[in-house]
Amino acid sequence: ISTSAVAKTQLAKLTVRAANAPAPPTFPRSSFGNWATTLGCTTRETVLKRDGTQVAPPKSGCTVTTGRWVDPYSGKVLTLASQSDVDHFVPLKDAWISGAHAWPATRRRAFANDYDGLELLTVSLGENRSKGDRSPDQWMPTSKPFHCAYLIRWVNVKTQYSLSISENEKKALTDGLAKC
Repeated sequence: ISTSAVAKTQLAKLTVRAANAPAPPTFPRSSFGNWATTLGCTTRETVLKRDGTQVAPPKSGCTVTTGRWVDPYSGKVLTLASQSDVDHFVPLKDAWISGAHAWPATRRRAFANDYDGLELLTVSLGENRSKGDRSPDQWMPTSKPFHCAYLIRWVNVKTQYSLSISENEKKALTDGLAKC
């Protein structure tokens, strides 16, 4: 991720959606496809192996069952893959509203499976469920030390994919980044 100074510059360049802008078509989760096969495994399995340590089975297998993951949203240590989720950092529904509805299907699927970028992150099931499809004006991680990194990463992903932001989102990002 970048620095807060870079994120502030990026934020100033993001397109802000007008509150009265027409709504995009209804969000169909299926428009982003399923997990792709990445490095011989599903993207989810690839991210679990990328983000964890002591991951079993050895890195040559695909089905991850145990390991050690630190959930940046809560700071909790997870030891079972079943305790974790691979979070779409900018939720798919938010991306849809922010411009992904106009992308070709191949770009949406690439976004949803971007294992080597900033879009996917291993977090706890509870934190991912708590976040849902909300943006930083509606939800922040319980781990306060992660707030700045969260806001910076959010702006980085929105910038990387040329996604727009709402007026409330811009205010929350501006106010939050001012504290970083």
